[in-house]
Amino acid sequence: MFYFQQLFSTALNGIDRGGATAGTIQIAQYVLLASLLFGVYEAWARGGDAHLLGAAAVRYFAVGMLMINYTTAFRDVNAMFNNVASFIDNSTVGGSDVFGQWMSDLATY
Repeated sequence: MFYFQQLFSTALNGIDRGGATAGTIQIAQYVLLASLLFGVYEAWARGGDAHLLGAAAVRYFAVGMLMINYTTAFRDVNAMFNNVASFIDNSTVGGSDVFGQWMSDLATY
């Protein structure tokens, strides 16, 4: 595991233990509700545009579902990037520095 992965994991665990994530998500839910109400008002102001109202509802639902599962979704996306970084690191020659290997290959040629 890379150093930055350990550091980021430690920081995330500390933030979750402190309860900062829950408070931030609650504030984000209020902002999301205000944006939904603005979307409803905008649809009403345009003469009852059902398409605009439906789009606002779909956006509200999608972002709401993401906020409900924010911690899990964020950690899963982070794990995905960590797996990609590990794959790249392991697929290089002996897990060495790619730039250093490239410079060595250039010197050989």
